[in-house]
Amino acid sequence: MRIIRQTDRRALEEWLTHLAARSVVLDAELMKLVTSIVDDVHTRGDRALIDYAAQFDKVDLKELRISEDELRASAKRVDQRALAALREAIRNVRAFHLRQLEESWSITPAAGVELGQRITPLERVGLYVPGGTAAYPSSVMMNVVPAQVAGAERIVVTTPPRTLSENPAVAAALVELGVTEVYAVGGAQAIAALAFGTETVPRVDKITGPGNRYVAAAKKVVFGVAGIDAIAGPTEVVIVADDSARQDFIAADLLAQAEHGEDASAILITTSEELANNVARKIERQAESLPRREIIERSLKEYGAIVLVETLDQACEIVNELAPEHVEIVTNDDEAIAARIRHAGAIFYGAYTPEAVGDYIAGPNHVLPTGRTARFSSALGVYDFVKRTSLLRYSEEAFGAVAESVAVLAECEGLAGHARSASIRGHKEAQKVQKDVLQSIKPRVRDLRAYTLSPHRTSVKLNQNENPWDAPNPIKDEVLRQFAARKWSRYPDFIPTSLHERLAEFARWKPDGIIAGNGSNELIQALLMVTIAAGKTVLISEPTFALYRQVATVLGGRVESVPLTSGLQYDSEALQRAVADKQPDVTIICSPNNPTGCVIDDSCLRTLLQTARGLVVIDEAYHEFAENTVVPLLNEYENLIVLRTFSKAMAFAGLRIGYLLAAPDLVREIRKAVLPYNLNAFSQIAAEVAVQNYESELRPLVQKIIDERERVFGELSRVNGLAPVPSKGNFMVVKSATDPTRIFTDLLVRDILVRDVSSYPMLSNYFRISVGTPAENDLLLEALR
Repeated sequence: MRIIRQTDRRALEEWLTHLAARSVVLDAELMKLVTSIVDDVHTRGDRALIDYAAQFDKVDLKELRISEDELRASAKRVDQRALAALREAIRNVRAFHLRQLEESWSITPAAGVELGQRITPLERVGLYVPGGTAAYPSSVMMNVVPAQVAGAERIVVTTPPRTLSENPAVAAALVELGVTEVYAVGGAQAIAALAFGTETVPRVDKITGPGNRYVAAAKKVVFGVAGIDAIAGPTEVVIVADDSARQDFIAADLLAQAEHGEDASAILITTSEELANNVARKIERQAESLPRREIIERSLKEYGAIVLVETLDQACEIVNELAPEHVEIVTNDDEAIAARIRHAGAIFYGAYTPEAVGDYIAGPNHVLPTGRTARFSSALGVYDFVKRTSLLRYSEEAFGAVAESVAVLAECEGLAGHARSASIRGHKEAQKVQKDVLQSIKPRVRDLRAYTLSPHRTSVKLNQNENPWDAPNPIKDEVLRQFAARKWSRYPDFIPTSLHERLAEFARWKPDGIIAGNGSNELIQALLMVTIAAGKTVLISEPTFALYRQVATVLGGRVESVPLTSGLQYDSEALQRAVADKQPDVTIICSPNNPTGCVIDDSCLRTLLQTARGLVVIDEAYHEFAENTVVPLLNEYENLIVLRTFSKAMAFAGLRIGYLLAAPDLVREIRKAVLPYNLNAFSQIAAEVAVQNYESELRPLVQKIIDERERVFGELSRVNGLAPVPSKGNFMVVKSATDPTRIFTDLLVRDILVRDVSSYPMLSNYFRISVGTPAENDLLLEALR
């Protein structure tokens, strides 16, 4: 490995110039070839992709899309140790990127002026996964996770035809992350397909992911039609070390970088001539046992070097000139050296933080700027998968104060139309006096999308998780009899003591630890009203019931979320870490979860309750169908709150009844946010009658729903293109190879209404069905088949 002395300025400058020449944008012949491929795909679509697969990959493609069965079959071949490591890495990467979430904001710099920024996720993103010797499952993870955290609605993957068969770990990474829209297309043609779209491959808004020089060049060509992460160059590491560094560690790290490819760059900058000589010898010895030895030797010969400097300040100057992808610092004062480095993709501190830990397990993204672009670029992150939209709002008075200035500046630029646009609003006599009636509304509230449901009505209604059987006649008759005997002119009980006593017997809790409400939604709102304000945090696990986020946001709170696992189960470890790290004021868990039907593990819940500084709320709207409840834990944990409803198992959705169970001290405080006479007299009577007759009249209906749920799950599992997710509710989400919105529409035409949940986080390929009667379920199954 060559040794260059910093004092030999000419040799050093020539070598730095040699490094910079690796950029693909300087290769005119390459750019010309890639441009012709991109134009061909734009013109001929699928036919061009199939032709290039035959030409470059020697594959006769019959289908461009890789089936989910093929994807999963390949994933099953992965070694279990590798799968466990991959899952650990995904958890770490997700936890790191959750910290990058941005919020919309607004300011009011003057009366009547509101300025701000709205953060929205990209709708469709494309990920390129390289094949051959550069098939990296870690890069799948590093690209997919930030897109998922950002809330990207659709993630499309392209990869060369043989990638999944040759590297099952790539397939395993995609399956673990829940990404199944994968196309067997590689090279520059894949980038063109993602940018322009073909008959089969969808057009996306942004393209990310590593690739060879053809892929990098194609990204440059299509930039502007689609966004890109970067025009990535060859990978590189610079190690800054003094005489305190271990020579074998340094040699191993340089070799690790060089094995990426013949154009990879591995550089040591040191003040120690002894270290330089010893590292050079260690590299020769360690390389002998590495399988990619030939690649390593060519890489080090062309782009590797050891630079000897007199001071570490000189080392930092060279690092800033190189602006490298990775910088390792192994000195007696790593912090001081890092403070002097202005340009680097990532900095690794100390002897026990090799670049490899960043590649795989640490959590920060390993997609980093290369080829000196760290001077102006950053690591891939959540912010690469969102858009920032500027928001401006002026009142009449506020614009009147600046109208003249706008007109004057426009006239300076010779734009008379701009000037008139401003001045015409400055003449008050020509204006109708109007008031900005929305200026009193919180900007964060105006940014929210209101909670809403489809207005459609059909004969088979399977979209709202209602009980498909009406309340039994014996219950109805008794409720009507009692209500008829009551004076309608009198208010209902201010505190429904009798109902609370019945509920206490039914739920096995204390009467003074219960609040009955106008549906559990009212009690969610009341609970958050007494706990959440500006600066307070609510933790939820998404996807989940949208009302939690909406109410917390309206009240001025900050919402933090922990995604479910790729299998749509609660991520116990991530939840426990989030509660321990963020210490939320309120943590809300819907169990069984709506919309996925998963339940929280009892041991995880106990850990959350023990760790949490604030309250932990378990929404048990569907607990009867799970045949499980957390109510017994109320005796052990005073920070536990349980919410329940009569809308589902009790078949009372139209009566709006819910109740809250908690420690009596908490109940007294929460009741302060409940409006007087919140529960009408009819609903009070109905709730009492229902709990008295639950076992005889309602429990058999619950069992019918459970039986139908299992039957429908089994039938759906046998429908080609559908993959239902096991559920403990009276509903289930179903993964579909067909666009869920199309399924929703096609079923609607057949007089069947389901729930399109494809806009929810992590559910871009899913729809949700409620369990209906056997006859309704049979109609649904027939239509789906």
